[in-house]
Amino acid sequence: MLRWTDKLHLARFDPSLAIRSTTAFETSKRRKALLANPSWRQQYLADFRSFAGMRSFLASGQNYPLNRGNQPNLYKCFIERSFGLARPSGIIGLLHPGGHFTGTRDTKLRQAIYGRLAFHFHFRNSIKARMFADIDHHVEYSVNIYRGKAGRPDFRAVFNLFLPQTLDACFEHDGIGDAVPAIKDERGQRDLRGHAERIIDVDPDTLSIFAALMEGPDYKAVLSTRMPAPHSQKVLNVLEKLSRLPERLASGTQGYVVSSMWHETGAQKSGRIRREPGFRSRPEEVVLTGPNFFVANPLAKSPRQGATKADFEPLHLEGLPEDYLPRSVYRPGDDIESYRQDLPVIPWDEGTRHTDYYRVFLRRRVNATNERTLIPALYPPGIAHVDAVESAAFASDADLLTASALWSSLPMDFQIKVSGFTHVKETTLNALPWVTLPDTARFRALQLCCLTSWYRELWNRNASRLEPDPWTSDDVRLPDVDSGEWSRISGLRTDYARRQAELEIDVLVAVTLGLTFEDLVQVYRMMFPVLEGYDRDTWYDRNGRIVWTCRSSGTVGLANRKEWDRVRGMAEGRVARHFSYGALPGGPVACTTLYEAPFTLPDRIRDYRRAWEVFYPKFAKG
Repeated sequence: MLRWTDKLHLARFDPSLAIRSTTAFETSKRRKALLANPSWRQQYLADFRSFAGMRSFLASGQNYPLNRGNQPNLYKCFIERSFGLARPSGIIGLLHPGGHFTGTRDTKLRQAIYGRLAFHFHFRNSIKARMFADIDHHVEYSVNIYRGKAGRPDFRAVFNLFLPQTLDACFEHDGIGDAVPAIKDERGQRDLRGHAERIIDVDPDTLSIFAALMEGPDYKAVLSTRMPAPHSQKVLNVLEKLSRLPERLASGTQGYVVSSMWHETGAQKSGRIRREPGFRSRPEEVVLTGPNFFVANPLAKSPRQGATKADFEPLHLEGLPEDYLPRSVYRPGDDIESYRQDLPVIPWDEGTRHTDYYRVFLRRRVNATNERTLIPALYPPGIAHVDAVESAAFASDADLLTASALWSSLPMDFQIKVSGFTHVKETTLNALPWVTLPDTARFRALQLCCLTSWYRELWNRNASRLEPDPWTSDDVRLPDVDSGEWSRISGLRTDYARRQAELEIDVLVAVTLGLTFEDLVQVYRMMFPVLEGYDRDTWYDRNGRIVWTCRSSGTVGLANRKEWDRVRGMAEGRVARHFSYGALPGGPVACTTLYEAPFTLPDRIRDYRRAWEVFYPKFAKG
């Protein structure tokens, strides 16, 4: 993208802007002082004139008609120019990023590309030592072979490649015998084996599946649809089932609104919010950022003094006060009346604001290579957020709880992963299937999120009206299912109980969507390699606490693997973990957690099967 980045140009005069982690807000405050120097100001303006001229040229629809109306992008312009230079009998081979395959405004370029593609090979730079060593390991790109003349879409694609040798192996494989390799093998290493079923044949019929999945069942411009990244033909079959579902968010709900609320830099400039990490006494004083929450957990982490991901520490749900509010990086500015007036208005009741409702918060920026991609959590009224988060308010509690359960499930996360989205926005959510979930799924969503007294009203309005099933496991570490008035024990606080609620939601959503048990297992094994790796090395004690996890989680579980290896075989007894815990309003305190043997390693596939055997006969449709 051709963007003007103030910090990079101003750093010519003050290198500390580039060396230090200077925010856009801090940079804007220093610009005036730096440009007071006449020679620096002259150079700065000359740079900007040059940039503006190049931008105007590349944005011209006469020069680049396939990119008309889009932000100037160098590689997209390069692709379009290559089409104009090729003979009809020629072949073009390009290696480039793939943002235009999922961009909402790239329809003209996509349609031209689909008509010329012969092969599309999607790579991840994860093994950078053997590929592009100077490029970040999260970067994705593709090798594309184009025909010189456009025609009917008909190309072959392979996704989730790490090295070219896998591509060769896919075309050499006979398609017999071996199971399709997942992204990672049982040792947690990237699986480089090839398989014939990794090759996806894309024609107009395949594009119609993509269109229904990515855009909605009524989308007609099939030949310009966005393209997901199905790992195998079986994964494509799951996508086809999801694409046939008739309802989407917009058509299935009574009413909803999605907002990104406060622009992190602009709201600081205007004084609507200010950076002040700390605890608050009321929800109206809290302005959250993305790392505060994780899947179905509004109290996942707490910021220390910084705002980067590394400056957050995990919260211990068992020890939090009943009226706990998350520590936040930002808070409202001094003019509370203006702050309130600038909050988004709710369309179905213009006398209310977005923060007057319970809402589902979602991290806006997502990465398909992470443990989870779609990351939602339910928050009470009053709490606001910056634009690193999107939040959805609903006209009915039933839709709110449905969204909370649906979006926290593995099948919905799977759709986001394969779709290749890098941001979750309203258009992203609109394309997701919408179904009526059983009471049990909505009740589990309540159990996972209603952890403090700030959720009392939501719990009391809904819990008694739902008829949840008992747990599908008889494990003694699971609490009784109680739908009475909210109390401290209403929310699930132990790691094991929360894990059970999450996997039961996965199964209930899969059943309601019309997937099979094999589909659910296929999705888990193929598309969630990081989660599967964590599952293979996360152990629980007899009280349901995580005693060891291979996650880098700081204060959760024993401190290191050496200590864990020393005690993992204990038949009975206790082991203590001493640490300093700073996420409480009173400040850092010395804490001790006792883990009681025996220690167990649950099997997710086995637990999925148990839940499936209970839920499928009761909730399967047709």
